[in-house]
Amino acid sequence: AISKRAQDVLKHLESGEQSGALSNLANDLPLFSAAGDEDAQTPLSSEAESLLSALDPDSLTPKEALEKLYELKALLNQENTANL
Repeated sequence: AISKRAQDVLKHLESGEQSGALSNLANDLPLFSAAGDEDAQTPLSSEAESLLSALDPDSLTPKEALEKLYELKALLNQENTANL
């Protein structure tokens, strides 16, 4: 989100709009401000997040907890590999 906002500000500055550019610059520079509606949308939960939220750690044996941890790690690795 920060790099997207920086790109938006850079495009604005490179567009050559000189009228009021300095007065608008202060409003355009906050990189942590909301960049747009697409960034405001709540991302869908991943399969690993869904599995994690459904877990009741107090009901698991130590072996079951370790197995679930390995399962979650494998899911995250699959999701990260798929997103590349």
